[in-house]
Amino acid sequence: MNTFNSTIFSKTILSLGVLLRMAGFFLIMQAAGEILLLELVHIPSDFATHPEKLALIPNIQVTLSLVQGFGMLLGFILLPLCYLHYFKSEETPSHLFAVVTKQWWYIAASVALLVVSIPLVEQLALWNKNVSLPEVFKGIEEAAHNAEKTAATLTEILVQYNGIGSFLLVFIVVSILPAIGEELVFRGIVQNELIRIWNKKHFAVWVTGFIFSFIHFQFLGFIPRMLLGVLFGYCYLWTNSLWVPIAMHFINNALTLIVSAFFKDSMLNESQQTNTAFDIRFFIAYIVAQVIFLILYYKFIRHKQMKES
Repeated sequence: MNTFNSTIFSKTILSLGVLLRMAGFFLIMQAAGEILLLELVHIPSDFATHPEKLALIPNIQVTLSLVQGFGMLLGFILLPLCYLHYFKSEETPSHLFAVVTKQWWYIAASVALLVVSIPLVEQLALWNKNVSLPEVFKGIEEAAHNAEKTAATLTEILVQYNGIGSFLLVFIVVSILPAIGEELVFRGIVQNELIRIWNKKHFAVWVTGFIFSFIHFQFLGFIPRMLLGVLFGYCYLWTNSLWVPIAMHFINNALTLIVSAFFKDSMLNESQQTNTAFDIRFFIAYIVAQVIFLILYYKFIRHKQMKES
């Protein structure tokens, strides 16, 4: 019994070390971005609580894009790559980013799986958005709503394009860099290290998905984002290719960006005309469909792997 408790304790300490490293990458990313923002422009002191004031600053879209891109590049790509290169000889960058056999088959099947998951994710988002916490947690709920408003304001600033150049800049910052950086950190480092520590693959995938959603600090979309992270984790686990969740993450972000940028007005009019609400019938139907697609996806991946071996 003492040996068992000692083992659990040591694994917990090692897991906390993994989370602390991930938190360090995140804090460096945030700090680098904020320092750069302060250096580039004179921002209002209360911009965190009143982000709409940022819209009054000239060229703020380009500035925010550069700030966000620099922070992501430093904190979630360069530093994690250095960490892997110097401290993790068994999980080097060249190993993580290696192209596996049947790579494009895996990517195509995984992107298709992501696309058919969109209706279920949307229903989960509607449910999550309407969840009301008990009175004792009203302060937390209010903070979550404020965080969502801040994120929405910043997103609205980013998608006010002045031309193809600004669109491409935002596209790189919102779609490409997070897809590479977040998958490198969460699936490439956190998930792999949790698997090695606990030797429990499902545990590692779900814990990593939880952390992936939590670190975004947008709690009204916590559940759908967590399940997307879990989906990315399983696709990486089954294909053994980090390029698979990177491609899925990229497509998810790119679709969201394109829809918010070019179909914003039509979506707003549609939402005003129809009362969009969570529907348990659609939710159950989407779950059943998703389970079927997951089974077919898993069988397809295993079939390709067995043919290769």
